[in-house]
Amino acid sequence: MSKLKISLYLTALFLAGMVSGAFLTHQISKRIMAHMMQPSVMAERWRHDLEGKLSLTLEQSAKIKPIIADGMDAFRTAFHDQMQLSLPIATLASRLN
Repeated sequence: MSKLKISLYLTALFLAGMVSGAFLTHQISKRIMAHMMQPSVMAERWRHDLEGKLSLTLEQSAKIKPIIADGMDAFRTAFHDQMQLSLPIATLASRLN
């Protein structure tokens, strides 16, 4: 086998690894982000972080639940508004291509 064939096989193997790695990374990160962006998961993570960092009592933890819920409502509204703004841009971009 010549050095050229070996180089071509190694290059093809490397490229196949890059493509499959990029595909798997994309799929995994999409699933992770979809899970992390669920409002209930975000609210629970925020509450857990605050309890841990501030050493909150059960009473204090109960008091911050409505505050976190309000924060989630504000986040949801801002996210929805941003999606409404970016939808026409994405539609226009797809028509230009």
